[in-house]
Amino acid sequence: MRMKNSDYQKRIRSETEKVCPKEVFASASYLRMMKSVAWELTGGRPVNVRLYYFPGEDRLGWSDGKTVGVNYGNGLTQSFLTMEQQNLSVTGILAHECGHEVLSDHGLRMHYTRGMLEGIWYPRPPKPQNEEEKKSLEQIRHYFEKKDQMALSLIVQVARYLHNLLEDVYVEEIMCRRFPGSAKKGILLNRERNVEWLPTLRELLQEKEDAVSILMNLFAQYVLSGRVNNWTQEEHPLLDTVKEALPAIQKGIYGTNPSSRVLAVNQVLLKIWKYLYEIIQKMETEQEKEEEDSQNQEAEDKEEPHSTQQPANKETSLGEGNASDEEKPAGCDTTQDSETSEEKQEVSPMEAYLRHLAARMPKFVQDPTTGKQFRDLPKDVSWDGDWDANWEVPEEKEEAKIPVMVIDTESSLQELLYQMAKERVNVQVDAEIQQELQKELDEADFDTGHRKVKKSVCRLSEISEQQETQYQEFSRKAKKIQHRLQTTVLPFLNISGTRRERRLFMGKKIDMRSIAQPQGAIYCKDYPGKKLDAAMAVLLDLSESMSGKRLEQAKLAALCLYEFCRKVGIPVLIYGHHTDGYFHQNLEEETVFLHSCAEFASDRKDGYRITALKPNGANRDGVAVRFIGRKLAQRTEHCKLFVLISDGLPNSNQYKGEAAKKDLIQIKKELAGQGISFLAAAIGSDKERIRDIYQNAFLDISNIEALPVTLAKKVAQELRRK
Repeated sequence: MRMKNSDYQKRIRSETEKVCPKEVFASASYLRMMKSVAWELTGGRPVNVRLYYFPGEDRLGWSDGKTVGVNYGNGLTQSFLTMEQQNLSVTGILAHECGHEVLSDHGLRMHYTRGMLEGIWYPRPPKPQNEEEKKSLEQIRHYFEKKDQMALSLIVQVARYLHNLLEDVYVEEIMCRRFPGSAKKGILLNRERNVEWLPTLRELLQEKEDAVSILMNLFAQYVLSGRVNNWTQEEHPLLDTVKEALPAIQKGIYGTNPSSRVLAVNQVLLKIWKYLYEIIQKMETEQEKEEEDSQNQEAEDKEEPHSTQQPANKETSLGEGNASDEEKPAGCDTTQDSETSEEKQEVSPMEAYLRHLAARMPKFVQDPTTGKQFRDLPKDVSWDGDWDANWEVPEEKEEAKIPVMVIDTESSLQELLYQMAKERVNVQVDAEIQQELQKELDEADFDTGHRKVKKSVCRLSEISEQQETQYQEFSRKAKKIQHRLQTTVLPFLNISGTRRERRLFMGKKIDMRSIAQPQGAIYCKDYPGKKLDAAMAVLLDLSESMSGKRLEQAKLAALCLYEFCRKVGIPVLIYGHHTDGYFHQNLEEETVFLHSCAEFASDRKDGYRITALKPNGANRDGVAVRFIGRKLAQRTEHCKLFVLISDGLPNSNQYKGEAAKKDLIQIKKELAGQGISFLAAAIGSDKERIRDIYQNAFLDISNIEALPVTLAKKVAQELRRK
């Protein structure tokens, strides 16, 4: 049943290719990995990480001061074809959001935009660099002093977008310098894909977009890639505007002062004001026209006479006049139409344009979600919004030197994939082993009574946390017992390892430790250690009467024997058995359960299976002993030892008393004829009756606490005799 390691590894590699990205990203192991990465990215801050799959959400990720969220179902991440690329994308998003946690002051940004809506241009208006900008600044001042909400709402939306854009790239540039490796690769990979999705200048012009929408896309292209996507060599005045704004944008991206991004946004707003001003004037004209139309409509309504009589040329009955509600076409809802028209009237021209502008802005630049409150104003420049103060450009501070840390999620992903595939293969192998064992049990030869009952092999494949904890407790106790046995049992067996004789004058193998011997004794020879040519099987009674201390000590003894056999190189088989526990008139209705804990080919879950055994039903020893004896008899080792741990005689349907006793005596003789030594450890009240069956193979364990040690020593004696 043991698979070759090469075949095992081949199956794991094949299974690795079947694991889908969504399954990996949704796993607890991947979340733990990303939490570890976030801890490094934030310098050890206690930030929670939330990974979720939401394809309908535009945002890639977010941070609110306590939690960093990454939507691995976003369109950008899902656009990559390989899991490795998607992992880098997720890592880049996480690095981006963690960078905001460490570097960004979202509270200050909110203070900046709220000040604009209140007519305050923080920290102060930008310095004009030519006559056109002086004129633009006066026009802007007019709107700020009026607190014109229509104009200020447009300025705020553009300012918010530009600030988010500069802040995003500023954060990413620092994170790329501090964290090369997967974090940097992921950030740049996401940037490249975002740039690919941005429309070219030619496409924007063909769609007849307004100048402000085009500028926002051109700024995004330049900030992300250092160039404008204009491979068709279009000539347009907007390109000159972008070039004029580049120095301010560069300062915003690489400025280290707290106010750098805000100052850069203010400067860019001044340079693109003429396009904003055109929009504002257009919206003002449309609003004035709407107000004029509204006033004219009100005047007409007042002049229209109100008469209770019908016109003379129309009949008073509902004939050729206005149709009643019953006569209107089906589906015509006047109430709904009026509500819809009212909704349309409620949306002002500027509101409609702002919605359009928001739809045309690149989706990856989004307003941050933050729980951070505004604390204090920066000290690098005066935040008083004074229009008449002398302008002084603050000197940029040098970025604090922080040790570079390489983030590597690519190797971790491969290890995670391997482990996930390995777990899948282990489950498949366990299922295959169980099927093979069941087939072996079905083909085993039993006498008439045992042949009638149903027989089922049980093999635990998935280990729960509770079972892991239980195993750890048993393992600690077993180690103490192993320590006691180490000084008695192993020397008693005279087991030795490989021995090497050194400083020989003749030989085939050179001893490198003696290569400099002047006499020429530079050879050595290895002598193989003594090994036991033995195999052992352990069978545990799992009937209800074994509940409590008996089964606990029986499992501990089995675990000690298992570890002992592995240590000295003895193949060991460990099973537990019980019936379904019900009274059945017909033997065909009874089921005997055989629990495979450890096969001769060891498995990493063997110890968990042993300690997870539970009592149930009764015991039909004849089925279990004959099946385990059959498996042991097929071994080629010289010494074969069968250990049965039980607290009483069989007590199942039509299998008890003298009939069961005779059956077991016969099975013992058959096992002896096959060269199998039998040892029955009795720990219950039926010790004397068990002695009658097994005679010299009987081992009385009066002290249950001493069961593991006593049984191990007895096993060692039996092995030494052989």
